[in-house]
Amino acid sequence: MAIEFYSSIDLNKNELQNAVVQNSGSQPSSPADGQIYFDSTSGDKAIHYYNGSAWIRVAGDTMAQSTDTIASGDFMAFSDESETGDIDNKITIDNLFKTAPALLTEAAIANGDYLVFLDGGASGDAKKEALADVATLFAGTGLGASSSVLSIDAAQTVITSLLATDIKIGEDDQTKIDFETANEIHFFADNAEQVYVADGVFGPQTDSDVDLGTTGVRFKDAFVDSITVTGEVDGASLDISGDADIDGTLEADAITIGGTGIGSIYGAVAGSSSIVTTGALDSGSITSGFGTIDTGSSAITTTGAISGGTGSTFSSSSASEPIVHITNTHAGATAGELRFNKDSASGADSDVMGTISWYGTDAGNNTHQKLAYIDSIITDSAAGSEAASMRFYVAENDGTNTLGLTIAGQADDNGEVDVTIGAGAGSTTTITGNLQVDGTTTTVNQTTIEETVSVLVFEGATADAHETTLKVVEPTADCTFALPTLTAGNYFIPAIAGTATDASAAVTAAEFALLDGGSTVGTTAVADGDGIFTNDGGTMQQTTVQTFQTYFDANSVGGTSIVTTGALNAGSITSGFGTIDTGSSAITTTGLISGGSLDIDHVLINGTTIGHTDDTDLMTVADGVLTVAGEVDAASLDISGNADIDGTLETDALTIAGTNLLSGAVTISGNTIFSGTPNVSGTLTVAGEIQHTGDTNNKIGFTTDTQTFTTGGSTRMDITDSGIQMGGSGARVTTVLDEDDLSTNSATALATQQSIKEYVDANAGGMSQFIMEDDDGTEVSISNNEEIKFIGSGITTNWTDTSTGSDGDPFDLTFTVDAAQTGITSLLATDIKIGEDDQTKIDFETADEIHFYAANVEQVYLADNIFGPQSDSDVDLGSTGVRWKDAFVDSIAVTGNADIDGDVDVDGTLETDALTIAGTAIVAQATASAVGGVELATAAEVLTGTDTARVVTADTLSAKSVVAVIDVSSLTDANIVTIPHNLGTADVIVQVYDATTEANIICDIARTTDDFSTASTSSISIDFGTAPPNDCRVLITSLAGASASGTVAYT
Repeated sequence: MAIEFYSSIDLNKNELQNAVVQNSGSQPSSPADGQIYFDSTSGDKAIHYYNGSAWIRVAGDTMAQSTDTIASGDFMAFSDESETGDIDNKITIDNLFKTAPALLTEAAIANGDYLVFLDGGASGDAKKEALADVATLFAGTGLGASSSVLSIDAAQTVITSLLATDIKIGEDDQTKIDFETANEIHFFADNAEQVYVADGVFGPQTDSDVDLGTTGVRFKDAFVDSITVTGEVDGASLDISGDADIDGTLEADAITIGGTGIGSIYGAVAGSSSIVTTGALDSGSITSGFGTIDTGSSAITTTGAISGGTGSTFSSSSASEPIVHITNTHAGATAGELRFNKDSASGADSDVMGTISWYGTDAGNNTHQKLAYIDSIITDSAAGSEAASMRFYVAENDGTNTLGLTIAGQADDNGEVDVTIGAGAGSTTTITGNLQVDGTTTTVNQTTIEETVSVLVFEGATADAHETTLKVVEPTADCTFALPTLTAGNYFIPAIAGTATDASAAVTAAEFALLDGGSTVGTTAVADGDGIFTNDGGTMQQTTVQTFQTYFDANSVGGTSIVTTGALNAGSITSGFGTIDTGSSAITTTGLISGGSLDIDHVLINGTTIGHTDDTDLMTVADGVLTVAGEVDAASLDISGNADIDGTLETDALTIAGTNLLSGAVTISGNTIFSGTPNVSGTLTVAGEIQHTGDTNNKIGFTTDTQTFTTGGSTRMDITDSGIQMGGSGARVTTVLDEDDLSTNSATALATQQSIKEYVDANAGGMSQFIMEDDDGTEVSISNNEEIKFIGSGITTNWTDTSTGSDGDPFDLTFTVDAAQTGITSLLATDIKIGEDDQTKIDFETADEIHFYAANVEQVYLADNIFGPQSDSDVDLGSTGVRWKDAFVDSIAVTGNADIDGDVDVDGTLETDALTIAGTAIVAQATASAVGGVELATAAEVLTGTDTARVVTADTLSAKSVVAVIDVSSLTDANIVTIPHNLGTADVIVQVYDATTEANIICDIARTTDDFSTASTSSISIDFGTAPPNDCRVLITSLAGASASGTVAYT
């Protein structure tokens, strides 16, 4: 009897093996859609299915077909109607290839196209060749041709250096080595910067983001001065020469102190409440509860940081101690730093960021007197416009610390820092050297220059030897000079005790001229009250005209002659008067002076003319020039100075220095100035030079057998008996030839313009063709009017010199490798360098090694089995602000201290001279009845489940279970997976559930290897049959150690 199912069976697309369809000699009754049966009658023997209305037989006919090769003369069937038309037409293969090309559509030739050509000449066979083959004619070493385009070979062996600002090298713009910052190398992966190399540092770009190695591939050894770990240190071994400070938990399978394991022989430490003596403490820590550390006269040395609470005191009775050294041995430009950090939640104006104070003891033995201090305050705390000030305070008369120097940054003006010096009106600022003011305005309220300075020197706009000096003569009383407010045209005369508005302190240019004794005389009438300057015993005084009148009136009478008199307005002096002797005074008259003879040294005529009654304007005197209206008729005229003749000089003979200019040669041995144009009909002999008036840089010079022409101070041409030379150098020209064939070929002859044109026209001609050959010997003939274009991928061509095209200066066609390359996939060459410049680069200078440079110093290198710094203790792995995420190494050797903020997991034995936990020394082992150190059970011991002396932790308890995730996308066609659990037992519970729906999955599970037959205590195998739709989680739990105490009832 058949087993009936009242629900559908879902085989999940698995095979139904060895199944037989229902056999029947007749059609089943009451069929359902899709129902099938096998007609077992001898006449049918076929499967039938029900389509909802009738039974359909599943069968089909086959037709045997054969294949053959198409040859000339064969036919092809085709339809001349449409795509669905009857194929009832035929055409021969020969006719197809003959007529089809004419039916083709015209298109542009592109890469990949072929050209049909005759191989062997006009009668050769018709063949085809790809257009791309032409590009290979230009592809030399390091170049390739692809898709009809020249390109740079991906694998390069000839390029030895790639140095450029901001160069990028990599797979694409997401995975690259970028030299985007000067003196730094940045490494990108997955479109994010991972690590960088700079001067003294090889570190990650983002804090706690990049691993050093992986869990599967670790670095061999790491040698560093000190290591700071915020997470865990997981290594096969950890060798620390200094101390290890672990802020978290120390997890170890075994701990030994001084070679002895804890828990075996250590008991409580005997003795008093403190340890009086001890050996060298090579490890451990001293916590806040330890108390005071007093080393006496011994030093405390550390290479780490010293941090404290409210203060640290350094004291010494020595005259030159204590000394606090901050030393930096780094070879770079940076050094150590004394930092005051105001680390408040939010800064505010006037916050003091730090203070340095000086205290001392005064004469009254009052100690701790604050005598000086420096502080720094925030003057503008606004984000983005922060500003601060440094203030220097010193104790003054009453001991008060007074602000004496302020250096203030400007929050509103970039690049400005104000400095305020001194306090109080009596403050003095002494500058022993020079004071240089680069600004344009110096504001002084009042300035007193001590008597030690007698001279002020003012340098002009040009720093040369010409200065203005103001000299002060030692005064006998106070003198005040006031600078008045002057208007245009007025000048300043110092006025003692004057004011800024004192009219006497300003004079006009005309008044200055009067004081200077100018020759201009005015006609202003003199009246009472007018002032006159007089020399009063060496002092210039101003007095009125009345004082002079009083003086003359008082001294007009006395003795045998009139010594002084007033103006003689009437009367006469007759012949009996005698001699009139006025000394140096003048005799003035508007009439005539008549007499016998006039014997005088000087004749002063009132007016501008000298003459007589018949010719009053015969001679005119004006501005020092005597003008004669008529002729000067003299037996001889001797002029010791210059003679300026505006008209024509008519003379029977003219001699210069004794030489007659009209009868012979003219020789000028001295300096002669011609204001006009000299006309010399004879020979002009010059012993010196002919110059333009006032311009010594433009001249004609004469020496023996040489004539030079100079302009602008440089010799432009010189003429000797050897020829003409231009510019002071080069060949001398001796002649000019008119030869159409230029046959003389002389190095000292010039050709005429006509002969040059004739020669060029006859010999230049035209070029019929030239031949270009590439590196493999292929030649191409280029005829007139044909062009060549050089193209390539990653290469740019440019005519950089098209000026001459001669043998000495040919046309320059420059091939430039593009800065942004995407086609190069390999750069291999001996001693290749890649980087921004020769200071920041990756250098393959040593065989089998890669060297990384930053700031012109090699930082790190990569060689066989080693990636390390070039100099000992010089390069950091990361920084305090940006750390590596995880480091996977076999062992770490630390010469300094190891500061670990997280946990330490030691799979082996922890060997230490001393061990403290939270400041308490580990000295005893816990027992069943006493609290103390305990040993934790290992995962293996937990799996065994039989140890009664060790403690199980939550972590080791989880070792009894294994969780695995099956990635369905990784399943093979067999749909079988094997999961190693290494629980060491077959007593495991296995459960599988859908990771998405979390529903349990029923599948074939075996405690075997992947062959489903070999029993295993360390793995299980699962056969899905059909791959599940989602990823699956597998839970495996060990029941090892459980007693078989359960009873079984057999029914």
